Amino acid sequence: MFGFNRPLSIDEAAEALLKLMQSDFKPEWRSKLAEVSELAPVRAEDELIFLDFFTIYFSLKFTRSPAWRANGQLVFEKLFCLLAAFFAAFWAPRHAGTFEDAMRILTARIEAYGGAIEQPSSAEPDQLVEAIGLVYATYAFAHDGIGEPWSRERAAHYDEFANKLQLDHNNIVITIAGEVFNNRLQTLDTWFDSHDVA
Repeated sequence: MFGFNRPLSIDEAAEALLKLMQSDFKPEWRSKLAEVSELAPVRAEDELIFLDFFTIYFSLKFTRSPAWRANGQLVFEKLFCLLAAFFAAFWAPRHAGTFEDAMRILTARIEAYGGAIEQPSSAEPDQLVEAIGLVYATYAFAHDGIGEPWSRERAAHYDEFANKLQLDHNNIVITIAGEVFNNRLQTLDTWFDSHDVA
């Protein structure tokens, strides 16, 4: 696709990251999530994409690669637009959402996951992964139309969410979210080392 003898442009880097997002989810993650009662598999899978998107954002901010760190914001902004356009095109035949809806949803996910990693309780790696998993669960178990996680509207449904989470006796939802987060971090760590951007 792209030669390794020259740095990727900002557009090429964003396109390559989008392709990576679309190609390497492990089937066992989906099958394990499908076993959880009260969890809608399609919604859970969509939320994995949003979690993956946040992980790319996180990786670009904290990568050890100077070139990726220097260009990370531009790459991320381009990826943001590409992913929003992808979702809008997917929703369009069903009249389920617009480009603006996709932008709003992606922004909300970045803010929610970003808020979790900024909490003092997320200072240790295990605690960070658990915090990420809990944010994922609040979205994955949610019903449409009851507000963003931690909103006043959603607070009225907290008991319902807590009951659903307790039905996940093996903690599958939070565990899978942690695995997706860790797997993407490791993948990107290697990927950034083998690709350059300018």
